[in-house]
Amino acid sequence: MTLPLNQIIVGDCLEVMKSLPDKSIDLVLTDPVWPNASPVLIGSDDPYGLFAAAMHEIARLTDTLAVHLGCTSDPRFLRSVPEELPYFRTMWLRYAMPSHRGRVLIGSDVVYVFGRPPRSRQGNRLITGELTARASNLRLRKAIEHPTPRALEHVRGLVSKLSNEGDTVLDPFLGSGTTARAYKDLHRNFIGIEIDPHYAALAEARLRQEVLV
Repeated sequence: MTLPLNQIIVGDCLEVMKSLPDKSIDLVLTDPVWPNASPVLIGSDDPYGLFAAAMHEIARLTDTLAVHLGCTSDPRFLRSVPEELPYFRTMWLRYAMPSHRGRVLIGSDVVYVFGRPPRSRQGNRLITGELTARASNLRLRKAIEHPTPRALEHVRGLVSKLSNEGDTVLDPFLGSGTTARAYKDLHRNFIGIEIDPHYAALAEARLRQEVLV
């Protein structure tokens, strides 16, 4: 089968991933619908069930998984990650300008990495645990038409550290398209899947932009 490389696919990731061959993806980097995510997101009524169903396909497709969560997200959400993708490390995504949610200071997001690390290369012998973005979480929400946008600086750092040029990477919960833009900028082959046509169109538009948040 020919992989649908460098495309944003509008559809249900549970169905789309079934069409992809075993171990055809070098890295799955995704920000899924987590338990306390916005209720406007499709799948927010059963995030645990959705992620468990997605993991059934993800574990078949890749040996390396990175899951992006907010700092107020319960990490027990990740209990459906199978033993065949062993825990590798946690990465902290700092914001130079923190925001807050109630009494919680939002100074960072968290990425949990599972499975096999990328091969060692010049400039990437050690995989850092911290990346910092200049934008605040609040500024991103105002600038991008999505309830849970991610900082491009963070995602570029993750893609750079967790994959190599020419790798094939997948985001089954693409949202506003930050990962797709980072993959394109860093010369990775990407597959993005987004169930909401509005957000898929937003991701397509961001791929065409010259200047991004």
